Amino acid sequence: MALMTYREANEVLWRGVRPAHNGTQLIKRQPCTNQTVMLYTVLAGETLHLCSATGAIEAVAAGIVTMAILDDGGVVQYYIMDEAVLAGQSGVTRSQTFWPPVEMPTDWQIRLISTAVGLQLQGSIFGWIE
Repeated sequence: MALMTYREANEVLWRGVRPAHNGTQLIKRQPCTNQTVMLYTVLAGETLHLCSATGAIEAVAAGIVTMAILDDGGVVQYYIMDEAVLAGQSGVTRSQTFWPPVEMPTDWQIRLISTAVGLQLQGSIFGWIE
């Protein structure tokens, strides 16, 4: 991951969406099957600016999948995906884009849950850390 340092002297003149930050880009993907997985935890002294989150399901078995953003007390702040899934219900994808990005301070987490063997949730996120 490269350090992004392209603040421009004339950035005020730009219109629309223009990434201009001094952070480190974060792209992360993690599978979750029949367990709870922390996809990402914001480290001390950092802030994650979350731009997008996606959850994709591959289901051989029925169950429940959850992809959520939790605060430092473990309380859910946002659900990206929280669904009951039927066996054979593969190919379901939920994607959420945040603009402006969600600012996640120290100890906030992105959690994945799958409640059955044969029920995989593939979580992925994109953003930057400052």
